[in-house]
Amino acid sequence: MDALAIVFDDWEQVLAATIPPDLRKPYREAIVKFRYWLRQTGKTPDAETFK
Repeated sequence: MDALAIVFDDWEQVLAATIPPDLRKPYREAIVKFRYWLRQTGKTPDAETFK
């Protein structure tokens, strides 16, 4: 079965609304690095990749 890609189009707005201000910068940095890694490796953002 093909894995469904996980898409969060509005992740920055969700981050701002749900994460305390002092934690937003490290969370944002981790998300941006992960997205960059996905592009560099050609991997898809699915549940298996997140593991």
